Amino acid sequence: MANILLIDDDEDIHEIVHAFLSPCKHELSCASSGQAGLDLIAAAVPDLIILDLAMPTMGGHETYLNIRENPATSATPVMILSVHADHEVTPDMEADPHVSTLLKPINLEQLIDAVSKALKTA
Repeated sequence: MANILLIDDDEDIHEIVHAFLSPCKHELSCASSGQAGLDLIAAAVPDLIILDLAMPTMGGHETYLNIRENPATSATPVMILSVHADHEVTPDMEADPHVSTLLKPINLEQLIDAVSKALKTA
């Protein structure tokens, strides 16, 4: 069982990811903004962070940079979950061996497989 943090401004994605991961017995925390996600990380470092890139106020890339600048999360696996990951993933993310991507819309098998792979890199 892993502690997973989902940072996404779409409440429907929170519900979908929770429903998909519930049978795996993972503990899922959700944040609706980059800052809220960073606040949760400060309270307890997760085993995996699932991060949307297109969010208002503090976008996913800025959130990612804050995650990587924090010594406690500098090597935490980050899964980018986005509609346009091919256009939004930056070179620093591509070069990071602890980053993977998953395109929306997601399905059960893809998510479970991607989470399993990301947790193995931890």
